[in-house]
Amino acid sequence: MFPLRFRKSKRNTSSRRRFMSLNSNELVYLRSIRKKLKILLILDFIDDSDEFDDIIFELAAEYLRVTIDDLGPLPPVTLFEWKINSLCPIFCESFLRFKKPELETLYGLLRFPNSCKFPNKGGRMDGEEVFVRGLYQMATGATANMIAHTF
Repeated sequence: MFPLRFRKSKRNTSSRRRFMSLNSNELVYLRSIRKKLKILLILDFIDDSDEFDDIIFELAAEYLRVTIDDLGPLPPVTLFEWKINSLCPIFCESFLRFKKPELETLYGLLRFPNSCKFPNKGGRMDGEEVFVRGLYQMATGATANMIAHTF
């Protein structure tokens, strides 16, 4: 069982969860339910009778029905393996400025470790991927944010 999650507006969600967020019609509908609930709670507090309890319960249930995220957890992101063998020759020559056999030779000469550990939060990345990303950054002049969309 997954934890209970509430849907949010689009500006408060990541691009992966954007399809699960509330649309504008639902936001307007929820705003009207909140207004009705506030008025009924004030009237119920002043009147002190049980005539509003059923309506308050129904409105609260409707509000939760719309806002609870029942789509479950997101599937994991499938990432492309950035190994030298998986790169096409055209990508190597166009974006990395080397031919594919030259890349394999250069990687062997530089003696990258199999796994590279980063100082921030203990992240790990494959040595070939670090090599390809660094070479791409040097060849194209792209920043880390720009590379994030490519890799």
